[in-house]
Amino acid sequence: MLVHIPIFIPKSGKYEIYLRAKGTKFDAPSCILTFNIENERKQIDISGIDFSWYKIGEISLIRGNYNLSITVGEKSEVYLDALLMNSIEPTKAGLMENIDFSYQMISPTEYKIHARTEKPFFLVLREAYSEYWRAYVNGKEVKPMVAYSFANAFLINETGDLEITLYFIKQKYYEYGL
Repeated sequence: MLVHIPIFIPKSGKYEIYLRAKGTKFDAPSCILTFNIENERKQIDISGIDFSWYKIGEISLIRGNYNLSITVGEKSEVYLDALLMNSIEPTKAGLMENIDFSYQMISPTEYKIHARTEKPFFLVLREAYSEYWRAYVNGKEVKPMVAYSFANAFLINETGDLEITLYFIKQKYYEYGL
């Protein structure tokens, strides 16, 4: 089995690659996964019955688009759950560089946020991921992505003074039913 995953690296630097997976081997001594990205090749043995995190390794990349390929060894079956690439170089001013914000929790299903930013950013809501969370940025809807394998992340692709509302859209069905 061969999988190609297109990825975009937002800044040049060193990255760690992690994978959450489980593997099954059929008449094979081990369940080997091979990763290829930018002429770097890494192999790991995934033979666990349950999902586990595996560190693939470190790689230096420059900003740009890449194609990550994953190959599974013969007589093996692998279930991929998550792939994480994490920058291991700190930013100069930390994670909240050039972002001023304040927030208010209206209810457990609604938050109001005011942000002033010079660059697009990711807004992470540390609630269990659900496709039913939405961010409304100056009235425009933004759907969530999975962050850190469990949380909701929203790409806020606007700059300037922003009014953001986070809302769990299934709440309105509950309210209509009352």
